[in-house]
Parts: sequence; structure tokens; C-alpha cells
Amino acid sequence: MTVSILRMSDDFKNTTFSGTKRITIRNGHRPQFHTELEIRIISNDTNWGCKANVTEVGFYTYETIPEQDWHDDGFQSWQEMFEEMKTFYPDISPQSECTIIRWGQIFAQWEI
Repeated sequence: MTVSILRMSDDFKNTTFSGTKRITIRNGHRPQFHTELEIRIISNDTNWGCKANVTEVGFYTYETIPEQDWHDDGFQSWQEMFEEMKTFYPDISPQSECTIIRWGQIFAQWEI
């Protein structure tokens, strides 16, 4: 079975572990992610992580991300989402490609 890694900011540890965060917006076209794929979501410093299965993947440009997706990721507006994404990916434009990844219930988690 193929397992892919999603690195996550430590800011999202609690919401990821609790299951309130089940979506991420990533820069670029990431075809390695697909439904039913097992993912390991790990912190940038690898001090915590969890496992889940991908339930949905969408490929967009930032300007075409559906409102439901940026809203589900905790943003109140497209502008707020785009400005936050620029903190991670400073060179993006509204026409840049991005990938939306959703996952189901966490089935394993750990902390070091």
C-alpha cells in the first residue's frame, strides 16, 4: 500500500487530532494524492503525526477554489484564504494551480 506524507504546521495539531480539520489547500498540482490513499499527516519537525485516508481531491487555480472548500478550511473569505496561502507560498498568484485534499477520520496518532 502506498502512503503519502502531508506536512502540517504545528498550529494545526489540535484541530487535526480532534478531527475538526480534515482539509488542506496545497500549492501546485499534486496528482500523487487520490481517494482511498492512506496519508500520514506529520508536523514540520516530526514531533507529532497521524494517519487517515484521503476522501476527496480537487485540482484548481486559487481563483477557482470553491467557496465551500476555503470555508471548510476555516477562512471567512477568499481574500483571507489567499493572503494566508501567500505566507506559505509567497510567489503564488490567483492563477497558480493548487490541490485541495480532504481526509476522513484519523485512525492513528502519535506524539514524541
